[in-house]
Order: sequence, then C-alpha cells, then structure tokens
Amino acid sequence: MYQVALSNQADKKIKSGLLSEDTLFNLLDSFIDSVKGIDTTSDVIKLSGKWKGCYRIRYGKLRIVIKVDFSKKYILVKKIGARKNVYR
Repeated sequence: MYQVALSNQADKKIKSGLLSEDTLFNLLDSFIDSVKGIDTTSDVIKLSGKWKGCYRIRYGKLRIVIKVDFSKKYILVKKIGARKNVYR
C-alpha cells in the first residue's frame, strides 16, 4: 500500500472539481500496476529535464505529474492540469 500526498496545487485542482479523488486514486493504482509489470491501459511516461525523477500520467486532456519513492512506498502528486500549463 502506497501513501499518497497532494501538493497545494494538486489539492486545489481536486477541490475545484477538475478531477475527482476516486479517479485520481484509480489512475495511481493503474500506475503502480504498470510499474509492477501488469499490463494496464494507463499512459505513463518517465519525465526528464526539469522534471527528472517524476512520472506523467495522461488522463484525457489532463496531465498528472507525480514523484514516487518506491523504497518508502510514497507518492507525491505534484501537479494536475492541462498539458499546456502543467509543465511550467
């Protein structure tokens, strides 16, 4: 079981209704399954550059940027937003 924390920005996006908590947790479950090698339909990419060490989950027009510590089983949801804004 992974612990999940939200940044202030991600928490605001969820509270505004951009993405529901249930949907976010389902996407994170799919991410964990894909890391374990279980075939999922989630669209996950390891990021580079400024976001090195983070992963991107695509959900429609939204992008969710997460930082994962696999040894501590900890996921930090850093940003949630539209593609054009999330990487800034």
